[in-house]
Amino acid sequence: MKNSIVGSSEGWDNLKRKTKRKKPKHKVKACYAIARKNSLEWMGYSSYQGYLRSEEWRRIRSARLEKHPDCALCGVKATQVHHMSYDPITLVGGKPNRLVQLCGLCHEKIEITPDGEKRSLYQANIFLFQLAFSQDRWTKAYRWATRTLLKDKWFANIRRYLNR
Repeated sequence: MKNSIVGSSEGWDNLKRKTKRKKPKHKVKACYAIARKNSLEWMGYSSYQGYLRSEEWRRIRSARLEKHPDCALCGVKATQVHHMSYDPITLVGGKPNRLVQLCGLCHEKIEITPDGEKRSLYQANIFLFQLAFSQDRWTKAYRWATRTLLKDKWFANIRRYLNR
């Protein structure tokens, strides 16, 4: 019964430990793409572009921009919403703190490297928080980043990375 995980917190911990394996960096982008694809298929969308054109996303996006009209980083009028996660609950708008309003310039800055390569979702989120924390402590961006990181356990990996 030592290997059983049913009803045993010890068993769940062992299972988590066995399934947590470091992924090579070159495979990280593919992992996020697969997770996004799986979430979208579960929701009934054939592609991310189809989801972005959907009435559901328009409603979520406009609600976010209406509630938070300014870019979270620079303070100008926000025109885009960045997904910080591709899990289904975020994609349907159930976790609004995993969506962040940005202007087009800031969104491009966090998603595209200076070399022109697209960052993975994890890399984009790290860069987003680094930009927010590089500002003065009393700016909206700094306060937003602090609240967001503390509010959601999902950001634990990003907190650990930033605390190095």
